[in-house]
Amino acid sequence: VETLTITTYYPSPYGVYNEMRANKMVIGDTSATSTAAPSDGAVTCKPSAQPAAYSEGTLYYDDSEHKFKYRDQSNWKDFGAAGWYVPESVIRTTATHNGNFGGYQGMYAWIQTNGCPGYHVCEDTEITRYYQLHATGTLRGWVNASESQYTNAGSVQIYTNDCVGWTNSIFAAGTKFGHILNNFYLYIADCDGAEYVLCCK
Repeated sequence: VETLTITTYYPSPYGVYNEMRANKMVIGDTSATSTAAPSDGAVTCKPSAQPAAYSEGTLYYDDSEHKFKYRDQSNWKDFGAAGWYVPESVIRTTATHNGNFGGYQGMYAWIQTNGCPGYHVCEDTEITRYYQLHATGTLRGWVNASESQYTNAGSVQIYTNDCVGWTNSIFAAGTKFGHILNNFYLYIADCDGAEYVLCCK
């Protein structure tokens, strides 16, 4: 006669599982009473402070800001409104520059050594989304245009093309402009002018 012994545990012990299924789940609280269980098919993350240990892809619900945050390669990020990317910080460079940075990569490299390490050049839509969710400000500076745009000045079509991909610093009426933000409003500016650059993170 052979004897087969099966040992089970409840609740589940620590371990690595190839597959786990649950009808409902609470993350961050092992007490059965302190955090109410959600309805079937839902997950509840217990609000907590920023995790002391984390890696890229870590997700938690912040107990002070009352919203989900996730970790990218270097920073904690908000999910933003309606799935948008919304920067958490908008600053400007410590120096000004005309529209010729030697291209988009040159502009990015320039801001890293002029007051914006770890930031990227803001896009116009990032700024408008930032001001929907955060305190307003009075920054002015170059921003990347989210698309090729133009406005009519009389019968003349004026194109904004990021100063020809940030490679132009010559005044050329009606043909080569960059976008600047000034007190919440987007303007077009001649590429030969010196402006700060707005940086987002």
